[in-house]
Amino acid sequence: MESDPIGAAVLGILEGLTEFIPVSSTGHVLLAGYFLGFASPGRAFEVMIQLGAVLAILSVYSARIWYYLSTAPRDARSRRFIAAVLLAAPACGTQNASSTYACSATFATSAELALLRRDT
Repeated sequence: MESDPIGAAVLGILEGLTEFIPVSSTGHVLLAGYFLGFASPGRAFEVMIQLGAVLAILSVYSARIWYYLSTAPRDARSRRFIAAVLLAAPACGTQNASSTYACSATFATSAELALLRRDT
């Protein structure tokens, strides 16, 4: 199967289903593409599908992101959340499977701990 619309739809659905669980959605898309025989010159399809996922997440959480950014100067809880996200971000910059898990786990745990902490 070359870069056909049905293969693209299958991979897009797989990306959407695995984006919010703590596993590598990119890994699933690459493996499924390999087994389906889906060919993407220069991995352009995979890059674009990841961009779509990032934009979807930003649009879903845009109000919450704006809230934290706008209240950070006066709200310690917002500052802790932003600090937790920034501290977790370096784990997301590397390209191996263990760092993908570390990114997901660290990102979620840091953000949750920052939000759950009640004292200011």
